[in-house]
Amino acid sequence: LAQSHEGLKAALMRILDEKKGDPKDDTVLDQFQQLIKDPLESHLKESRLQLHKTPYPVVVIDAIDECYSSNGDDWNSLLKSLIRWTKLFGFANFKLIVTSLDRPDIGEMLGGMSLRIDLTTGEDVTADSSRDIETFFTKKFAWIREDFPHSNLPQDWPSKGDMGEMTTYAAGLFLWADLVIKYVGQHTSGSRPAKRLTDVLSDIKPGAEGQSRKRRVVNIDESVDRLYARMLFEALQYSTLEEREEAKGFIAAVVLAKERLRKNDVVDILSAGSRDLNPDEMRESMESTLRELGPMIPSSADQ
Repeated sequence: LAQSHEGLKAALMRILDEKKGDPKDDTVLDQFQQLIKDPLESHLKESRLQLHKTPYPVVVIDAIDECYSSNGDDWNSLLKSLIRWTKLFGFANFKLIVTSLDRPDIGEMLGGMSLRIDLTTGEDVTADSSRDIETFFTKKFAWIREDFPHSNLPQDWPSKGDMGEMTTYAAGLFLWADLVIKYVGQHTSGSRPAKRLTDVLSDIKPGAEGQSRKRRVVNIDESVDRLYARMLFEALQYSTLEEREEAKGFIAAVVLAKERLRKNDVVDILSAGSRDLNPDEMRESMESTLRELGPMIPSSADQ
């Protein structure tokens, strides 16, 4: 909120300056009160602006189910904080979108004050979800064509048939569609988006390895795993046995951590207890692997 709205940034900074103690030590409800509700209402009252004339950003809380905590108090505090949005001054002009897997407790807590929209996937995918996937592909592949001017990709690439095949296979799963775009449009040495798209299509067409030649029922986990496997294969196919072992250790460390890691920490973890691993060589190997696995493992300069 502070990054997208200067007025809120000023109000938030003022509240933080006056606050005693670390906000991280507060409950979720207290954090909502102090870091969201108070700054929003303070700025609104001070500026005396009508929200419909000067709209605030739409707030999206994605995958809230992943915030589930075995500590019932923390989890309930988080869900109750969402209800508090309805009590914000001038709330009618605020937009809050919460996405989640289907959890009964979330539905029970938010059902009375929210509009539920089911985004079905697989066999239950709706026509609206499929159209959204197709629109997503259309816009993203247009950007890829512009991003690779020297590849001479025609304006009708991908073909209408290929777009339809991918849309059907995605079956409403945006995770798979997004992975395809990141994989095909990834900038690496010798990037060839047309070749990568051909590889993706060969994996999903009926008759491909593991695919029935009959009309298939899309297995969501399998569709994502298959694309992950292709990315891993391409990233390591020209590596030496030693480089592959290093890459496996690095990928395992990231997966098991289940959170963002600093690159230096990963190097320290993998080189701990071994005199044979050179930290500089390990970091170079890690950077090379990360470049190839960018669609799977997003990274920055130090994380």
